[in-house]
Amino acid sequence: EFLSLEIDATGIVDRREGVTRFMEIVLRPLVTVPAGSDHERVLHALEKTEKNCLVSASLSTLIRLEPQINEARALVGC
Repeated sequence: EFLSLEIDATGIVDRREGVTRFMEIVLRPLVTVPAGSDHERVLHALEKTEKNCLVSASLSTLIRLEPQINEARALVGC
């Protein structure tokens, strides 16, 4: 279960033989999960999503995934 998901993406561009193209795309998802969540399971879900992504599969560019997982803090009642 994800509470929130934010993604920062950076592309590295190069011009070779008169053609400008992406050489690498770095995706940095920031996932917030409930406290006590299984981080390995979250990482597996992110990796599986990237592996099966139609857009990623259509690109010949290297795509690097750099995930970060945060746990939400439990709210203390007043």
